[in-house]
Amino acid sequence: MSTAQFYSPGHADSDLNRYLGFTYPEIGPDGVVARQDPTQCGRDGERSDRVDSRALLAVTDHVMGLALHAALALKAPLATVELKMEHLAPLEPGPVFIRTLAAPLSSHLAFVTARLDQGDARRTVGYASARFMVGAWPGGGAAAFPPPLDTPVDLSGIVDFSSFAGLPAADDPAVAFEIMARERLVGARAVPAFHGGIVGAGLQTVAINLARRERGADARLVSLSIDYGRAALATEPIKLEARVIRGGRRSLRILATARQGDDRVVSEAQALFVVEGA
Repeated sequence: MSTAQFYSPGHADSDLNRYLGFTYPEIGPDGVVARQDPTQCGRDGERSDRVDSRALLAVTDHVMGLALHAALALKAPLATVELKMEHLAPLEPGPVFIRTLAAPLSSHLAFVTARLDQGDARRTVGYASARFMVGAWPGGGAAAFPPPLDTPVDLSGIVDFSSFAGLPAADDPAVAFEIMARERLVGARAVPAFHGGIVGAGLQTVAINLARRERGADARLVSLSIDYGRAALATEPIKLEARVIRGGRRSLRILATARQGDDRVVSEAQALFVVEGA
């Protein structure tokens, strides 16, 4: 089947793709290879040539959804139920590649895995896995995606991933903050809801900020497990907070929570940090 057949408007014309600029060197029913460069909206600092790890999380979630569409040859609405990023290593300058594997389907749930590297597939910088609900939005099954976006890409005020996603800047390590709704952060436009990768990036941010407040720069994130309880509606801000749930001399485990409205929980994440040099 052709690449175009799988490159659905729900992915190809999303604002996440248009702003972060990731590309697909390979797309097929047996897997997808995506490339994320340190673009203006995807880098970890204004003059950096390194991909932001939170941008990588958001893109990985997105790419694994496309891999599921390719495996099923079905353009059904999807919702991320669970996302895990594990065995994470510090990123070097340059692009990052996301290489997905087969996506088996069980009832309305599908499981996708991916390996992350920076050009040498034998040297990984992390692994990812996700469970998706297929046919997650009203109507239940396969449905047409909204038409392609025709709004212009507006890069004003954007210098890195933090400014793209509305996250605290590096010099503001807040342990509680809000992500305001913006059109470019929407994933499911039919709802509308925040992109699951943006919610995950917010959870990762608040966990990292708390870890650094507790242990300083020696705290390094090695795994993140996110449970998506419900859609984060793009009609109101997401409130993020974190707390330490277990700490030792060499490790730290943090629970990060995303809430909306009357403090209803939309997503939670457990983050594991190692404390280097301890």
